[in-house]
Amino acid sequence: MNKQLVGILLTLLNHTEPVVLPPEPPPPPPPLASKETVVCFGDSITAGYKAIGYPVYLQSMKSSSLNVVNAGLGGEDTYRGVARMKKVLAANRPKYVVIMEGANDVVEGISPSTTTYDLNNMALQVKRAGGIPIMSTITPNTARRSYVPENYNPSIIQMAYKGRFTLVNTYSRMASSWRSITFDGIHPNDTGSKMIAEGFAEALTKVQGK
Repeated sequence: MNKQLVGILLTLLNHTEPVVLPPEPPPPPPPLASKETVVCFGDSITAGYKAIGYPVYLQSMKSSSLNVVNAGLGGEDTYRGVARMKKVLAANRPKYVVIMEGANDVVEGISPSTTTYDLNNMALQVKRAGGIPIMSTITPNTARRSYVPENYNPSIIQMAYKGRFTLVNTYSRMASSWRSITFDGIHPNDTGSKMIAEGFAEALTKVQGK
């Protein structure tokens, strides 16, 4: 190899551009935290009867942190609610369960002690499944004089206190304005449903903060 060619090769080797590696891609963003589920369990007042059920309003109030499931079933009393609760828990695996039932017990004449026993049974089912129950008093009822939820609510309040369950006194929140937020004395209208949702939204916010 002649000297001129060797010189050219050496020159090329000495001036070889350094290899530039492409920048590493940025790390992927952390996964979004999955929302917890709250089941709203109850009768037609929960499901919605001739009005929007309160779970719809509750979802809009808690949309950033919770998925709300409407598990209301029209006409259900607490006896049937006890039997249905297991299936609802298995299907949804909720973190929170709002339990507002007993209006049909009042209509059917079921004793306050039986209603309270059934509600306590539901709350314990939720706890055994790893969830947090949120209880409620029974809403006002002015459809007939013989329908007196006021005879039921004191024992429900006492049961929640003894069981250390979070309780929303929905009755007391609505009683003074009930005639303007119901259309038949039993079921709330849209304004009444929103008022119910506000009470549960406040309770959920407190429970989530613990």
